[in-house]
Amino acid sequence: MDEVELKQTLQRAQALYQSGDWRLAGQLALQVCQQVPDQSEALHLLGMCSYQVAQYTQAAQCFARLAALNPNNHNALFLAGMALAAAGDLVAAEQYLSRATAQNPEHVDGHVHLAKVLSGQGKHQAAIDVLQPLFQRLPTLFEVQSLLADLWLELGDINRAETHYLQVLTTSPEHESALAGQARVLLRRNNPQAAQDLLAHWQDKFEGLSAASVLVLTEVWEKNAQAERAIECLERLCQSDRLQGADRALGLFTLGKILDKQADYDRAFAVYRQANRAAAIGYRADATQTFFAALQAALDGADCFPAKREHDTLSVVPVFVVGMPRSGTSLTEQILASHPQVEGAGETQGVAHLIQFMQAQGYGYPEGVAQLTAPDIAQMRAIYQTHLPNSTGQKVSVMIDKMPDNFKHLLLISRVFPEAKIIHVTRNPVDTCLSCYFQYFSGAHDYAYDLASLADYYQRYQAWMQALKTANVVALHTLQYETLVQDFKPVVAAALNFCNLAWDERCEDFYRTGRAVATASYDQASRPLYQGSIERWRHYDSHLAELKPLLA
Repeated sequence: MDEVELKQTLQRAQALYQSGDWRLAGQLALQVCQQVPDQSEALHLLGMCSYQVAQYTQAAQCFARLAALNPNNHNALFLAGMALAAAGDLVAAEQYLSRATAQNPEHVDGHVHLAKVLSGQGKHQAAIDVLQPLFQRLPTLFEVQSLLADLWLELGDINRAETHYLQVLTTSPEHESALAGQARVLLRRNNPQAAQDLLAHWQDKFEGLSAASVLVLTEVWEKNAQAERAIECLERLCQSDRLQGADRALGLFTLGKILDKQADYDRAFAVYRQANRAAAIGYRADATQTFFAALQAALDGADCFPAKREHDTLSVVPVFVVGMPRSGTSLTEQILASHPQVEGAGETQGVAHLIQFMQAQGYGYPEGVAQLTAPDIAQMRAIYQTHLPNSTGQKVSVMIDKMPDNFKHLLLISRVFPEAKIIHVTRNPVDTCLSCYFQYFSGAHDYAYDLASLADYYQRYQAWMQALKTANVVALHTLQYETLVQDFKPVVAAALNFCNLAWDERCEDFYRTGRAVATASYDQASRPLYQGSIERWRHYDSHLAELKPLLA
């Protein structure tokens, strides 16, 4: 095509886009891009068309190319972030949206979507930090306040979440996301009837609701013994075009969970398989192998660490509760945090900040752990303390940091905090992996969406923890989930003794404390112990060939 034909083709593509024929418009825009790869208008149009027909990866490539051509094009950065988020690449989406909001601090949608991407990675506090200044500047922006409430609910702060939801509903009684959020609050408070009453006017008009609201409505139905109604609605929703990307994955995980509760196990597994395919972000097996090999090399050099020296005393003794996700770490923290001398900090980013400090100082990780100097360690200890809350306001002697993934960083933890205690929570390996497979992690834990990948990752985790135990470089106490459930008091007393604490009867009433639990395990950590999760895998025995070798 000559220059005139290119211009005419682009004009025709733009007209088709305006008329809603995105597929044909995209084909014409692609023809222009093939002739002139860096034609900005054609790239933008191809990206928009690709996004409209759910070809999110191609859309992201177009917008990223636009941003590369003009690094100051904050709109291209924003659109690239949006497309990457829709494609499930939340890490890259965060990078683009962060750049977009830095260039255009007044862009409300940029901040909102950056917060959503951060939350999707489990960085709920970081998402709040993005939104809080926006809310203070624009307090009547209900979308921002409702999203803030969602984030506080994810962090387990039910009271603060409810305050925000009710403020929105006082001014705007029909605000959909606030109604859905308040219904979730009522479910968390174990009041499903009140949640159903709140959403009573939605019962016959759910076709007009957002997908996220429909998912809340089906959860309310299921909690009110209307499981068949919820299943029928979810099946229709998941088969329609209304659910795309992450919403479709969440819908399928929700449907699988209800079918599992109804003991329809084969049907549940088939749905969970679809859910994991929809949510998969690709297991980086080579990168995982390389990282664990680097950990082992760092451990092999641990005998070269400088002798442990006295450091400034921390205000509390840090206790790190680690293990695989879904192994019982939340329940363990909840029980121990019921002791009057223990504060549960939840899943903090404290250790992640230490690694960031190392990298900013030019250290590699994990190989740089052995090279840390005394001033480095002193500074890292001070940095970590800034991430230790004391939300109860009472004086405690032990602070629990329950980030399961910190098992990968125990060498660093032992170097920086020689006084720290490590509680390693273990569970039947197949139950652990199956529970991960049944949990929607919103873009985190790349290994969790495929049984073979889960088996590979679990074996690497298991080998690493055994190597640490053999090397005896960390103060490690193992707590077995099944034994905890079946023989509660001796197991908890032993864990408390490991932390230099005496038994306290209040630990038996862990589910009555009202303490916020900010993880997917909040339901179990907020009710008395039960044994229904022990050997749950047997319901799915015929589907678990990839996991069976873990039992050997």
